[in-house]
Amino acid sequence: NVDPGYRADQVMSAEVFTNFTRYPDTPSQLRLYLPLIENLQGAPGVVSAAITNAIPLSTLQPGAIPFQIEGRVVDNPDKRPTTDGRVVSPDYFKTLGIPVLQGRAFAETDAAETDRVIVINQSMVRHWEGRDPLGSRISTDNGQTWATVVGVVADVKQFGLDRESVAQVYTPLRQSQGLAGRILVRTSGDPASAAQLMKNAVRALDPDMPIKNIRTLGEIREEYLATPRLTAALLAIFAGLALLVSMAGLGGVIATSVSQRTQEFGLRMALGATRNGVLGMVVQQGLKLVISGLLLGVV
Repeated sequence: NVDPGYRADQVMSAEVFTNFTRYPDTPSQLRLYLPLIENLQGAPGVVSAAITNAIPLSTLQPGAIPFQIEGRVVDNPDKRPTTDGRVVSPDYFKTLGIPVLQGRAFAETDAAETDRVIVINQSMVRHWEGRDPLGSRISTDNGQTWATVVGVVADVKQFGLDRESVAQVYTPLRQSQGLAGRILVRTSGDPASAAQLMKNAVRALDPDMPIKNIRTLGEIREEYLATPRLTAALLAIFAGLALLVSMAGLGGVIATSVSQRTQEFGLRMALGATRNGVLGMVVQQGLKLVISGLLLGVV
């Protein structure tokens, strides 16, 4: 029931890893990825398509990229705050349904030859200590290059539904320094229909390019939940067995007590005690054992 910060419905994902002998640098990779995204966006039934270097819940550990905010003095470079980095194409936030809270998302004009820009998430905003981050600049390479914050988006539980969101910086695809391609396609209908579209789009550009791990974001979420669900099921089974053992043990104790007190019960009934009265006495004494055990168990 946790809100992951994105919409997993009707989104298909796939991995397209470029061969570094044929695509050795970022420009050559972009010559594959940019037409691929354009072709997918024009396919029937596709609402939007994007590419990124990491799909939510597909990795469990965030990156730790040191950064500095322009205008702030850093006394000890080793103690700079860190952030997790993501490379995304312009329609990434639209495809995953991540709301833009301030400023803007990326545009096709955010290219290598233009000024560097970034988008940050809500958790990253706290490093501005109450100031508006829009328009300020940060550097992740000791001040060699600077990127301007143009937008703030909502937090996404990228690394676990039971974990707090971490500070994240999004870099536009065209200004990245290399990436591993994970494709995301949001469809207007059944996302399974996008699987063949993705395969055809990749093969049309490079017949030898492998495409693998074609899964919906819903399936990725279910795989993530498989372990805690198994743990919960095992705990429920063991708890049920423990309850049965406790009931059997308590029943055995009371049965032994009753068998040892047969003559007492006979004498009580001979003196006027009713069957229900004797039964009530036994049950009452048994409940005292249960209540005592529960109190000790709570302690």
